[in-house]
Amino acid sequence: MGDPSHRVVGSAQHDPELAEILHGQIHIALSGRNQDRIRAGQRDGQMVGFDPLLLEDLLVGPVRYRVLITGRPLTPAYADTVLNTVLGADPPPQGGA
Repeated sequence: MGDPSHRVVGSAQHDPELAEILHGQIHIALSGRNQDRIRAGQRDGQMVGFDPLLLEDLLVGPVRYRVLITGRPLTPAYADTVLNTVLGADPPPQGGA
């Protein structure tokens, strides 16, 4: 866990003020951009029927887990695998998540 982002995220677990800063200044901004991209893709006919927030979780979750928890390298091949796995999925039943 030598990466500074690991230490910041770890510290935020015990520091409510830092957690609020991370949520308000980083997560909200990144999530907003993610949602914009997902909705643009849906307008173009990709992943229609999926909840955009669920899609964000499915796409971003494995990447954050790899970077913050396992420490394994984040490679283009891994990112492609996550993307292809999610894009090949069937939408969940309505009201699923």
